[in-house]
Amino acid sequence: MLNGNHSPKCFDGTFAQATQHCANVGARLCTLTEIEDDCAKGTGCGQDSDQVWTSTVTTYHTDFPTPAPTTLPSKAPTISPTNCPKCHWTELSTSSCSATCGDEGRMTTTRTLTLPEKLNWDEATCGKHSDACAGTNLTNHGTLHDGLLENVHDGLQVAFPGLQEVTSVNCTENITSINCPVDCEMGGWTQWGHPTVHSGTSDWDKPTVDIWGKNLTDTEDSRYGELQMERIWEKVSDEKDGGKPCPNMTARIQTKPWVDHCSQILGEEHSMNCEKECINDKQKCTHTANRCSEKAYSRVKVQYDKYIACNSTSSTV
Repeated sequence: MLNGNHSPKCFDGTFAQATQHCANVGARLCTLTEIEDDCAKGTGCGQDSDQVWTSTVTTYHTDFPTPAPTTLPSKAPTISPTNCPKCHWTELSTSSCSATCGDEGRMTTTRTLTLPEKLNWDEATCGKHSDACAGTNLTNHGTLHDGLLENVHDGLQVAFPGLQEVTSVNCTENITSINCPVDCEMGGWTQWGHPTVHSGTSDWDKPTVDIWGKNLTDTEDSRYGELQMERIWEKVSDEKDGGKPCPNMTARIQTKPWVDHCSQILGEEHSMNCEKECINDKQKCTHTANRCSEKAYSRVKVQYDKYIACNSTSSTV
């Protein structure tokens, strides 16, 4: 529509709505002749290729009754009745997923615009080459036209050969097709026990200090050569395909002195039995102790007699 100043006002609606809208803004619908003379061409809204309302009233009717329909279906229309090439997108191509070993990554899909060449364009049959992409959605795809190539567009986005639409999406690689690194898996510690004879390579070398940090190899240390208890950090599975390796056996063995373990777990037992007879105001008592041995993995029984004053705290302990 045009107003008194011939400035474009865009509006979509029915004929009655369009007529009223024009009147409201001091304008009118163009006549059919004005439209055919390109009066409204290029005035805005990108509707040069759309159907628009005019103020010219025409009457179309058919003779009554209409001819009977054909008994057989008519032939299908040709794919391109005008034989005019159009812009079209190529099939999507998909990149490989950037993820490895099941982690989430990114992948891209790309399609490229195919644009009819201007040298092979028949304007007498197909109209203006600049309308080759009419009806093809180019908006928000690819990069902007650099101004050096031919000006073909869909009404909003300038088109050029090689225009690409690139979309990036999340993806997850199928880990069954990849040898992913697997770290060594360690379990828990065994119970404390007597040291095991470890055969094989130096990987089974025993640690040089116990859990208290006492040096087990220093012959000058007063505790050198003491009996030791041992426990081992168990391994569940080895590493695979470059995963984190398991600790060596030196780091997987812990030791502590037997006497410390015995005192903590078994402890020592003490008892004292005294005779009832009192001689020279004293009575004989026998002291018995079960102590942790420093020479064997056991407790030893130690007894000795001593005399205490009669009528002391207790004659029998």
